[in-house]
Amino acid sequence: MLASEVVQHLNEASGRRGLGFPDLCLFFPVDVRLSVYRQGAIWALILEMLVFNDGPSRHPCCSTMLYCYGNNLSQRSGVTYPPLNVTGDGPSGPLFDSQDPLGHCISPNAKDMALRGKVVPITTQVAEYNAAGIALIHPPRILGYELLRLVAPKYRRSFLATESEIVERIGEPMPLLLRLNEWRHPDRARGEMPADIHSFQMIAEVIARNDPTLYQPTERPNTHWSNWPMAGML
Repeated sequence: MLASEVVQHLNEASGRRGLGFPDLCLFFPVDVRLSVYRQGAIWALILEMLVFNDGPSRHPCCSTMLYCYGNNLSQRSGVTYPPLNVTGDGPSGPLFDSQDPLGHCISPNAKDMALRGKVVPITTQVAEYNAAGIALIHPPRILGYELLRLVAPKYRRSFLATESEIVERIGEPMPLLLRLNEWRHPDRARGEMPADIHSFQMIAEVIARNDPTLYQPTERPNTHWSNWPMAGML
């Protein structure tokens, strides 16, 4: 296995129309994770994106999208369906405001939400968002992605895929080789491809040589949502 073959695999997926490769500008980004697995000659790479998609309404907007790549997948490389939708209404009532026709605003009466069946407290206090560095677009209204950005850091593991949910998508359990919570991601709006980015060149070397120590980033990561201020609005 050559690193160039891995990069070419990612480039081909990125070059397809649709959701062949994550575009951090396409939806409102909240969190990301990258995981690499390898067993013998079989490898898989999973890119997770927790996003708020303004296409649907209410809880279907809150999705963790999983993009899968590898040399032994049962499906085409790219986004897999269905996405993870792990949020729900809590005991205090509907999370989303019934008066909002788009279903994107949080109800001012909501005090909690369900996350994988567990009750999680939330706040609609503007000061809490300001303190977390989240500039509200329409204060005092709270939009869904603004709430997720406040809540996700504390309950991150519940938003991201479990190992069994990953296995469902890559087809078989394999040892984890590399896991990243931040990296330098291609800017699709600028025409960047995985092959253009040093992070993905190194990830390809990690996969090809089965050695996680080869990932030695020199560029600043850009996957935090604050690096994409126009995301979801284009």
